[in-house]
Amino acid sequence: MVKFSAISALAVLFSVASAQNTFQITSPSASEWWVAQSDNVMKWECTKTTIPQFTVFIVNVNPGVLSGRLAFIAQQPNADCSKSVLKTQVNQPPSKGYKLQFADTLNSSLIYSESEEFEIKPLGSAYPSSSSASQPSATGSGTATASSTGGVRNSASGIKSSMGLGLAAIGAALGLMAA
Repeated sequence: MVKFSAISALAVLFSVASAQNTFQITSPSASEWWVAQSDNVMKWECTKTTIPQFTVFIVNVNPGVLSGRLAFIAQQPNADCSKSVLKTQVNQPPSKGYKLQFADTLNSSLIYSESEEFEIKPLGSAYPSSSSASQPSATGSGTATASSTGGVRNSASGIKSSMGLGLAAIGAALGLMAA
């Protein structure tokens, strides 16, 4: 009974820790496609996570279209909330089944978020009328100060808080198992 409780407690703690580091890619999506050989926009929920930056990949569910993941932004700051993707960054053929993946900058196998499947339509196609897909927008407010170590401190604090939650969960589980 104690082991089951410890495992349950551990699962709950890891769920809470991982929930603090999730965010959703809102565009592109099934209803907000991209246009080939054109500038496009990606948007995401940026306020619900402590992840400071991520790598952006494009994938396709059909290996005949794209045989693997293709990184096109190495380090995207999360705080931007949206990004204009230039036609030179993603030059994929028109097709359905594309997805964006946001991954850890040091361990790309750790996927933070994946978009819905979306389509890249042929050059000359209209953008979705219900969105401003051709115009990036940023949200948020605040004050920024720069220093030679400011970026490092901010990145490290996000990692420290994530690691702290993970270590706390492990400690709690070990404490319950020992009891």
